[in-house]
Formats: sequence, structure tokens, C-alpha cells
Amino acid sequence: MYTPQAVINGRTHHTGSDKPSIYRALEAKNEYTQPIGLTIKKAQKNGSTISVAYGLSDTSIASQLTFVIAIDQKTTQVKRGENRNKTLKNTHIVVAEKTLSQYASNGQIELQLPDWIKAQDQLSIVAYASKNQVGIIDAITKRL
Repeated sequence: MYTPQAVINGRTHHTGSDKPSIYRALEAKNEYTQPIGLTIKKAQKNGSTISVAYGLSDTSIASQLTFVIAIDQKTTQVKRGENRNKTLKNTHIVVAEKTLSQYASNGQIELQLPDWIKAQDQLSIVAYASKNQVGIIDAITKRL
């Protein structure tokens, strides 16, 4: 892993400053283009737990469903090291993840947030379906 890093479709890794490489990966033909109707029906935060109700129209295609909770942005004042006295801003930080290999067309999962999450942190849910040997075939995002 290196910073900044871009991971495209969960399969290829690129240096974040290499825009031509990132655009080529984004424009490459996906081997599977038919969405499977993945939806986030309801998302609710209760303390340090996030409950997510989901649905999908076709359960026969995806091998896995993955749900991720991410902080939109976090600022850190660095006190020591090579970035001493600098303010660093990070975006889209994954703080919780759960993958299901068995699922129904409608279901619910719970994700546990780490204790360092603050009430003012803006959180998003990213859900994606993937298929073996293909990669991500459908995805959706919802803010909490």
C-alpha cells in the first residue's frame, strides 16, 4: 500500500497522481455490465452500531456482497515525524467492513464503528456486489 493510492474495481492499484493510468482503468471495458439492482433500503446509526437493510433484484450472479462504512474527511494535526507541524487531510477513510458470501434478496447487516469516530464525522455507506474472476458488478452509496 502506498499513499496516495487509487484502487479501481477492487483489482488494480494506481498511484493517485498518475491520472492517465487511473482514467485508462476507469474507461476499460468491464466484463459484466448488467446491474443486479443492489439497493440500500434503510441505514440507521444507533450508538456505535450501523444497521443496514439492503435488497437486490438478482441473487444468482454476485459471489459476494460487501458493505463499508467510510468517514468522508478527517483532519489530523501531526506533532512528530516527517510531517511534524503539518495538518493532514484524508478523505474516504474506511472504518468498518463486512462481506457476505451467502445472502438473500432482502437482508440486514450490522457494522460496528471504532470508538474514535466522533458524532460530527460525516459517514457514508458503500455497498458493492462482486463476482469471482470479474470484480465489482454493482455498487451504491448512501450518506448517513
